[in-house]
Amino acid sequence: MSQKMMIMIHKTPHGTIAVHEAVEVMFIMAAYEMGLSVVFTDDAVLSLLKSQDTTDIGIKGFVNSLKALIDWDVTQVYVDSNALEQRNVLSDQLISIGNDEETDEPVYASAINRKEIRQMMSEQNHILSF
Repeated sequence: MSQKMMIMIHKTPHGTIAVHEAVEVMFIMAAYEMGLSVVFTDDAVLSLLKSQDTTDIGIKGFVNSLKALIDWDVTQVYVDSNALEQRNVLSDQLISIGNDEETDEPVYASAINRKEIRQMMSEQNHILSF
């Protein structure tokens, strides 16, 4: 049985390098073909917003990397529905993580609640938190 790993991202998308580091780890773990799942929670849900422009703050954005997760077979991507609600973010404001191979339709992070996140966490062999 393959190992299951969850990457939990909590931090705000800008102001720290936590999300950048998490994205790098996602791509590294994807290369090992682990049972990888990614959860954006707390302020990290803002990482998935379409309307990000990092030009004025002088840092390289990572949205294009997140839009390519499907290309790296990172398909188990989730967003905390409670965190979205607390921040008044609607699901149609979120980026696609890539396109479905068969239908070419955009694929989005699945919204799940905190109870579902806890259940998923209990099923993991490893959890990395950013």
